[in-house]
Amino acid sequence: MSAVGHDTVFPRKDNVFKKKESLPFDEAQSIVWKEREPIANEEILRWLGFIVAGMLIGFTAFCMDKTEDFLIELAVKHTQSSIDVDSE
Repeated sequence: MSAVGHDTVFPRKDNVFKKKESLPFDEAQSIVWKEREPIANEEILRWLGFIVAGMLIGFTAFCMDKTEDFLIELAVKHTQSSIDVDSE
């Protein structure tokens, strides 16, 4: 598939792209970020978000660990019952 437009030569022969200017994508450098009014207790809310995310990740890991133990125990019981039936 060719590039946008009809020109398939790279780099393009015209220099239109050199006249364009990009905006910084770093949030801390944007004018909107610099001129905004800070939220009260912003640092506390940030740390609260970290704590909540950590607790959710920990809870998810706990649930996965318990599920894994249950499935392993179930597989061992099933395998043992199959061995017991076959040995009779």
